Amino acid sequence: MSSEHRLDLLSSGSGSLGSKARFRDIPQEIVCYILHGESIYDIVSLAQTSGRFYRLIKADRLVWQNSHDKLMLPLPTGHLLASIPVEDLFRIALRASSLHKAFQQTVTEPKRVVSIGNPDHRSTYHVPGGRWILYERQSQLRFRDMDKIPIQEGVLCDTQSTWEMQIEALGEGNVRCIELSPYQGILFSDNTTYVRDVQFPQGTEPPRYTPRFTSELASIKKIMKCVFDARDSCLLGLHRNLYSIVFLDLKRRLGAVLDLGFGPLNVRSDENI
Repeated sequence: MSSEHRLDLLSSGSGSLGSKARFRDIPQEIVCYILHGESIYDIVSLAQTSGRFYRLIKADRLVWQNSHDKLMLPLPTGHLLASIPVEDLFRIALRASSLHKAFQQTVTEPKRVVSIGNPDHRSTYHVPGGRWILYERQSQLRFRDMDKIPIQEGVLCDTQSTWEMQIEALGEGNVRCIELSPYQGILFSDNTTYVRDVQFPQGTEPPRYTPRFTSELASIKKIMKCVFDARDSCLLGLHRNLYSIVFLDLKRRLGAVLDLGFGPLNVRSDENI
C-alpha cells in the first residue's frame, strides 16, 4: 500500500477499517507507524482533518522525529527537536507548512530588508534558529539580533582571528562554538582549537538580556578542521593528521585518541591532548 493511499485511508476512515466506531479504536502506535516517513506538510494536513488526529499528533513527539523532512522545522535558537516542549511542535510544524505553501508562489515579496554593512563573509556565522548572527570584527566576537528594529548589536568577547567556526545547537537555548585556528589546515600545525558554550535569549527574558557564556573556555591542541559532533559535553573529531580520531569529554577535561593504523603519521593513544 502506497504512502498516499495510507494517508487517504486515515483521512477518510473508510476501506477495510469498517465503521467509524472501529476507526476510533485504532491504536495510537498504528497511526504513528502509518505516518512514519511522511512529510511535515502531510502530517499537519492530517491533524486538521479530525479532533482525534489533532490531539494524537500534538501529543506525540515520535511523529515529528520520524518525518523525512524534520530538518525543515524552524526550531528556536539553540534548540533540538528533543528539547522543544511536545505541545509546541505542532505550532512550529504549522509554521513550516505555511512557509512551504508560501514558497510555492511564483513571486515572494520581501517582508523586511535591512542593511547590515559589508562584513567579511568568511567571519560571519549564522546561529541555528535564524534570529542571531555571530561575526568577527576588530579582534572581537560580536552578535546581531536580527529580530530587533533597529538591529541590536553587542560584543560577546575579545578573540583572535579564526579561519572557521562551527556552531552546534545543544538545546534549551544553548549553542556550542568551536573556534579553529587560522593555520589549522597545515599538517604539522600545533595550533589550538577553542570550545565554549553560549546561551541565547528565547524571548521571555528582560529586554536587555543578551547572549552570555555558560561554560569556561576549553582549549584543545592539534585538532584538525573537521569536527563530526559536539553534542552534550562530548566532542568527536579528527586529530592532527586525518588518520586518528579523537574523543573528548569537555566537562571532565578527559580524552582519548584512536589510531586508525595507516597513513604517514600515527598518533599514540597515550598522547596528551
